[in-house]
Amino acid sequence: IYNVGSGRKTSLDSVIRLLQTYSKTKFEIFESPARSFDRSGYSLDIEKFTSIFSWSPEIDIKNGLRQMISPGKSSA
Repeated sequence: IYNVGSGRKTSLDSVIRLLQTYSKTKFEIFESPARSFDRSGYSLDIEKFTSIFSWSPEIDIKNGLRQMISPGKSSA
């Protein structure tokens, strides 16, 4: 099993905000108070994939989401 990602910690809130911005859609979000075991952000350990395949991310999450939602638009 390999993890492929940006290798940088990203909060779910920031991903949702980016998705709303690029899709021009307002999501209805229901938030609950944080629990002691909740994570503050998500990060994939990409070291295994990077070392085996000599790969590293070239596109950050912001531009990756923009390109997925609005194909043809490059990062400015």
